[in-house]
Amino acid sequence: FGVIQMLCAVAVIIPNLFLLAGGADRVTYVNVNLWMLLAAALATAFWWVFDGVSRRLFLSERHLAEERIRADRLLENILPVPIADKLKGSHESVAERYEAVTVLFADIADSTRLYQQLGNDLALEKVERCMSRLDAISREHDGDVIKTVGDEIMCKFATPEDAVLAAVRMQQERPDQDETTNLQLRIGLQHGEIIERYGDVFGDTVNVASRLTSIAKPGQILTTVETMSELPAGLREKSRQHEGVVLKGIAHEVGISEVLWQDDDALTQMGDNPASSSDNPPTLKLTSPVGEVILGLDVQAATLGRDPGCTIQVDHPKASRNHARIEHRRDNFVLVDKSTNGTWICFDLQAPFRLRLEEAVLRGNGSISVGEAPDSPTAQVIRFEVA
Repeated sequence: FGVIQMLCAVAVIIPNLFLLAGGADRVTYVNVNLWMLLAAALATAFWWVFDGVSRRLFLSERHLAEERIRADRLLENILPVPIADKLKGSHESVAERYEAVTVLFADIADSTRLYQQLGNDLALEKVERCMSRLDAISREHDGDVIKTVGDEIMCKFATPEDAVLAAVRMQQERPDQDETTNLQLRIGLQHGEIIERYGDVFGDTVNVASRLTSIAKPGQILTTVETMSELPAGLREKSRQHEGVVLKGIAHEVGISEVLWQDDDALTQMGDNPASSSDNPPTLKLTSPVGEVILGLDVQAATLGRDPGCTIQVDHPKASRNHARIEHRRDNFVLVDKSTNGTWICFDLQAPFRLRLEEAVLRGNGSISVGEAPDSPTAQVIRFEVA
């Protein structure tokens, strides 16, 4: 700005010297000086505006550079390095399509009760320890952890076999298995096409896996019939097919299969064709106020309800006439609820859960309550023992 003022002063002085030397009259002298002063004022104003705009542009560019550095650092913190590098080097959308990937969700069942029982600090510590273990198991089976949100983890695997083996280990090796906590997992997985963008995955495969997790019971691993068909024969033999269901947000009916991870030490022999256990068939003993019933080779099924023709008659106002049926399927005893009010199952040292027009495999020891929760004063409890 000082340079401009000096140039204006020179521009005014030099013409005045020529006017004085040439003997110009007073009117001419005044007019020339007025025009020169106006020109100097305009030049000064133009320079002032130009300088202000230049300063603002400089500050904007510097601010933009600082924000770019901050954005790059944020990308590096929240996204994998390859994706972050792509985003920093290009303005194009970063999305990749994979035609054959298995997506797995696993979450801790009834974590709300855990926080109420143990308090926030201790419950959070146990949940984080469980999530850390699930993360490690996923990576040991060549899986990639997409994200963990609270008490849920989302992973992807190249093959459904890797995903199933990881899911079984997650169920077997979940930490903090004691009488006070007994964390249980619900796992759902699906194989198919996905779209990966910004480190997250999308598509129908993801939606189905998520819905399977939401309908799984504590301790269950659910997948679809299509995914199960992609597995080796040894793994397929350790599964049980459910009836097709319509999942929320999925337009078509989905055939459901359950991985029976607790049978015969789960998948320790799944790579081979495990021998049949028909030489030592399991039995189920049901003990009720009206007597005992044993299911096995001779008795393949039992019925529960108010009807006098039921195997175990339950005289309770909330029990249906034909409330439930227990069937011997291969090496499993399956309780199928057919009632209005539902059936509660409680495995020993675990929290009870309710079935309503659903089915569940009975394992170990526990109790069955017909029509109402087992902690109700009027509940009629039936004990079961699988041997």
